[in-house]
Amino acid sequence: MLDNYKIGNRIALLRKEKGLSGEKFAEALSVSPQAVSKWENGKCLPETALLPTISALLGTSIDSILVPQELVILDARYTCGDSYIVITDALNHAVDRNQLKFKAACPIGGHSVEGSAVFVLTVKYQTPDGTYYSFAPQGETLELDLSSEGLTAKEGIEIVGAYYGIGDKYKSVMQKMEHYEYFKWDEIHVNHETFPSSPGVDESEYLTLVYMNKTGIHVISCKENGVLRYIDNRTALALKDTTTCILPDIMPLEWGANNAMPCTWAGALYTALKFMGGAYTYEQIMGMSGACYRIAFCEVWDWSALDALVAFSYDVPLYNAIGYEPVWACRLDKDDRNTERKRIVADILRGKPVLAINLRVAPEWGVITGYSDNGKTFYCRTYFDADKLNDNKDYLETENWPFLITHFGERREKPSCAEILNGSLRALTNSFEAPPRDGYFQGKQGYEKWIAGLRNDSLWSESCPQNDLERRFDVHLSTVYQLVDARRCAATYLTKCCNFVDADIAVLLIEMCNTYRGFTEHLHTFKEELLKSGVSCFLGSDSGKAMREKQAILLESALQEEMKNVETAKLIMILLKKGDDSATKNDDTIIKAVFKDVNCIYEYTVIRSAPEKADGNTLVHITVTSPHEEVCLIEKTYVQNNTELHRYDMVRSYLQSIPQIYQINLENKTVIKEDLSENYIPGQHYDEDNEAGLLIRKSYQAILHAAAEWHIAFWERGDAFEKIGLDWRLETKENLMAHISMMEKDFKKYKKKEEAGKIPKILEGEFAGTPFRFENYITPEQLSYFTDAIERMKNEYWPLVESRFHTGKNITVIHGDMHPGAVNVSKTSDKTIKFDGLQAVRMGLPTEDLAMLIALHIEPDRHKAQPLLDFYYRCLCEGVKDYSYEAFMNDYKISIMENMFFTIRLINRGIYDFKMRDKAIRAFETFVLEGRI
Repeated sequence: MLDNYKIGNRIALLRKEKGLSGEKFAEALSVSPQAVSKWENGKCLPETALLPTISALLGTSIDSILVPQELVILDARYTCGDSYIVITDALNHAVDRNQLKFKAACPIGGHSVEGSAVFVLTVKYQTPDGTYYSFAPQGETLELDLSSEGLTAKEGIEIVGAYYGIGDKYKSVMQKMEHYEYFKWDEIHVNHETFPSSPGVDESEYLTLVYMNKTGIHVISCKENGVLRYIDNRTALALKDTTTCILPDIMPLEWGANNAMPCTWAGALYTALKFMGGAYTYEQIMGMSGACYRIAFCEVWDWSALDALVAFSYDVPLYNAIGYEPVWACRLDKDDRNTERKRIVADILRGKPVLAINLRVAPEWGVITGYSDNGKTFYCRTYFDADKLNDNKDYLETENWPFLITHFGERREKPSCAEILNGSLRALTNSFEAPPRDGYFQGKQGYEKWIAGLRNDSLWSESCPQNDLERRFDVHLSTVYQLVDARRCAATYLTKCCNFVDADIAVLLIEMCNTYRGFTEHLHTFKEELLKSGVSCFLGSDSGKAMREKQAILLESALQEEMKNVETAKLIMILLKKGDDSATKNDDTIIKAVFKDVNCIYEYTVIRSAPEKADGNTLVHITVTSPHEEVCLIEKTYVQNNTELHRYDMVRSYLQSIPQIYQINLENKTVIKEDLSENYIPGQHYDEDNEAGLLIRKSYQAILHAAAEWHIAFWERGDAFEKIGLDWRLETKENLMAHISMMEKDFKKYKKKEEAGKIPKILEGEFAGTPFRFENYITPEQLSYFTDAIERMKNEYWPLVESRFHTGKNITVIHGDMHPGAVNVSKTSDKTIKFDGLQAVRMGLPTEDLAMLIALHIEPDRHKAQPLLDFYYRCLCEGVKDYSYEAFMNDYKISIMENMFFTIRLINRGIYDFKMRDKAIRAFETFVLEGRI
């Protein structure tokens, strides 16, 4: 027997799914809207003659209308996103006794569809419990019944299926997508770096995603090297137009400007790395690569000898140092250009500039900054752009297909600073002893050929063509200019290296630096004289020959100094290989090695010893004097164990914002370091109403900038993480829960004492001559915050540990105890910051240091703290990428919650710092609870 009510419901449901109003449906059937209303309300049935037209309009069969089942297929599509076929009727026919079993494979529902991407069968269906969605990828079978747990429409977006490959040769990449979703990317770059390719597939592959939002289920596919982007406030996905992509705000390149970078290879590298967030200077790039020691010369006096890579592969140590695998394309035939064009396009889409030589005007290095027309047109920065740039300094089109191209390839682990220095010095020694390459003499032979050319009178005869004379003179001046710049970079780089090497090595490095500065100063002065005179000063049998001889003698002297540095470099490399053997030396030897200079050896005497500190360490202050009556205070610390020594040893190899370390002796458990007490003010004075407090308060931005530089130095540094190890509490979920339970136990102990009146209400006293008064007022509601924080950490902390600490993503090495007392601000106007007290250095969230510094001390209230946090975040983003502001603020909330219990632990130990506890509470109120207070 027909059920009018069920038939009417079925007609109404299918009509609405087709997007037909009652009036439009009635018009298509040539009946009145009232008739349609009566059918759908179950008052009567449609005439038999209308049933074929009704079923056709609703995309179903007559049987499914007259004998409705409880499992109804409302919409079914077989699609890869752009191509699809509707098979709703076929699936409704396949429903048997409210069960569906249907394979997602072509031909499907009597139809076929073509496409290389992975196809997906998506279904919208209804049961008595509601409307749901489901899907099955190509080759799999969709099974539904009344008890199936289907997907539902929702606000926002949820990716429910992810496949990479072609056709039925694909694999699920859902785990990858779940990992990437954590980072809240604005774009998904489809390539073999983000989605590893199957080894048996040579064709272009596709990423196919299935996602839910408020409008239902959707499928989208993106071809390899394409980009998907989030749209509509991250509620949907769309293909990004990749026919054009311009990387914004890459700095111009030019000769002779402020901070000039005359080595075009290093300048182009600096520009590209700066855009990608690399915190390198031009001098660092020159130094790490060894290009700072380069000297090359060809006997035909050609400017090409000035190119950094023309005679020696300085790129090898450089890319090793910065942690990239270089990908080269050299002198490609036209048949190979299309493949390389695609590679350049793919890099630009991933936000990676591409280095190339001969982009415009002449064969010098520049940067490919974007493309249009699918890569048929490239844009660039070169050293020849200055007179062509408009007011906006927009990029120029490339004029030539470059004959050398370098890509930043796969990331790899960076070596230690000592290993980078060793590679740099190896480039020095090897290049000075290398044979000629392709007509270019380098190192010692380069100097000798250059000097011989200056002394060859036939090359400088006034009977030579004027163009030849001017060419040789210009090449000469350019070579001197490049040489002076290179050795300036060498001195700068090697000086920086003194911060992480042992004292005896530092002495040798300083000697090398002084040597470079000495002879380049003479070369620069003489070059300036030549510039004023022009080529004529080198011509003629008498005066010209005398000037050229003077230049040759200067170069011979420079060569002698260079060869001394080569031998010194060899010695340093031996010492680096041996490692730190200073533990076998006595203190007297170390101090003399540290303060040795050309004219004197410093003496030292112990002038004051301090009693053992609270942390078990003992300080000895040492005065070091020289015959010139200069005084340098240093500090020697005897520590209880080696942990802090290892922390100092590791940190000094990555950054400079700690006291200078003169010696670490693991055997005697001592460290000799710079004494900061004379020239620095500790940040513990931040809330004092005096000159020291004012200086600290004016230095908040300098402190936060230094903190960001600390975190950048260790950001995602696997080598550092390996040295320091993962904290035990973060190794497993059980460990973390045990850690949280210990915090909870500390709080319960404290709460019990508080409620029993065993915690004082007022505490007065004096610390280091400064009186203090702590008042203890805490409400029951504020006590409940700690319980709330425990529950939040139990729910939120472990997912964060898994996605960050266990993957090494957006993690750094933190100071671990960055309270103001560990922060020292120089009394000079530059406000140099140095952090001390490294016993708690560990892997961590950057916000753990910020919570200790800002929430527990400087400013807990969100209204006043937010500008400080925002400033720090901007500084951090100068050196790191893909760390969203949302993730940063979530990290800060977690860190606030954990640091709350640090204050409780202190109180349980009898350190009644109620002020710090109350600041932690205020930070929890205004950051974690946000609008509830």
